[in-house]
Amino acid sequence: MLPFKSIITSFLLITLVLITNAIGQHLQNVTGTVIDIKSGDPLQGVNVFLANTMKGDATDAAGNFNIKNVPTGQFEIVVSMIGYDVYSRLIRVTIPMGKTFLFKLRPRVLQGETIIVNADEQKEWRKNLKIFEKRLLGTTENASKTKIENPFIIDLKNNERGELAASATEPLIIINKGLGYKIEYILRYFSAKGRHTKYAGNPKFTSLKPESDKQEQQWRKRRKKAYQGSTRHFFTELISAAKRIQALRGPELEKQYKKYKIKKNRNKNPRHTLQMLLTRDYLKKAGFQISFPNDSKTTSVDFRAKDMPVNSALLFSPSANDDELWLKLNRPLNIRFNREREDPTYLEDTDIIHRWTGPQGSIIEIEADSVLVEKKGRYWDNFQLHTHGYMAWERLAESLPYEYEPDEVN
Repeated sequence: MLPFKSIITSFLLITLVLITNAIGQHLQNVTGTVIDIKSGDPLQGVNVFLANTMKGDATDAAGNFNIKNVPTGQFEIVVSMIGYDVYSRLIRVTIPMGKTFLFKLRPRVLQGETIIVNADEQKEWRKNLKIFEKRLLGTTENASKTKIENPFIIDLKNNERGELAASATEPLIIINKGLGYKIEYILRYFSAKGRHTKYAGNPKFTSLKPESDKQEQQWRKRRKKAYQGSTRHFFTELISAAKRIQALRGPELEKQYKKYKIKKNRNKNPRHTLQMLLTRDYLKKAGFQISFPNDSKTTSVDFRAKDMPVNSALLFSPSANDDELWLKLNRPLNIRFNREREDPTYLEDTDIIHRWTGPQGSIIEIEADSVLVEKKGRYWDNFQLHTHGYMAWERLAESLPYEYEPDEVN
């Protein structure tokens, strides 16, 4: 018979193995091959990565790649190589993965490069570069610590619509010393006119090595601050509130009616009333306050007493996957994050004068019938979901990889 101490040790080892296996079962490898679409030859050195994450791989001599330890869910996979058109598509990582991808890259049609031939053109390009950097990276404190290492690859032009348009045939290399990341950014679209900016791209993150323990602690604090009040933070809390409310049944539901003193025989829609109150209180614990403005077309960030309360349970409908929900908004959604005040630079950039900084105010609206949102706050259809106010002011220099998980937010 084994000694008692040996039994405990064996039990702990078995438990550790079981936990490790359980975790491993939720992580899969994304594998495949990349070839030239014309010749069929394998391509070596192709950058294959999952957008907005730290996960990727370069193809070997046989054109093969293996992106390891990917959690289940939907991702945008990006395939990029100099001299070829960028390819991207949405993939779903499942258990088991059971699928190997074959990507065929098309050689890029070479176009004449923009050559700056005189001092005036060089001056114009530098002027446009400053606008581009400000609109892409933002004007936050982290943006002031962020630099594009290879700006010379950016083609900047003022088009016939009066917009500043930007493109690049190679990934932008961006070093963010505010948050501690290197970002390889494939610019897919950029236009700026007046105060309006529209851009899209595929970032791949790599952690920078801190120079000291002090810098590492600073990065942790700044990353947490960047997460708080962000669209990802908001959607995470909104979905959590909706799921908790939708799950209320039986005695627990009756308990909530009593807590909020709702008389079901005196209320036309007691369940809806309860769900609005629960939405308010669940989000309040996370620092958020939301409402629907009376004017359904407004994009002015404002909170008024007559604004309508929101029932988060009615905003979402199920999708084919448990981790994702369809978000539907029939009107703009007012959002206030009360735990952080606006940066004074935000007021300067937006020409908001004659008032002190207040809680961070934003508006979200969607053009499509609905947008797919994941439980950790990621969403797709970037051009169908629009942000205004503070969330729109924070740009690429405030972005975090999908792997980032705050220690404590609430």
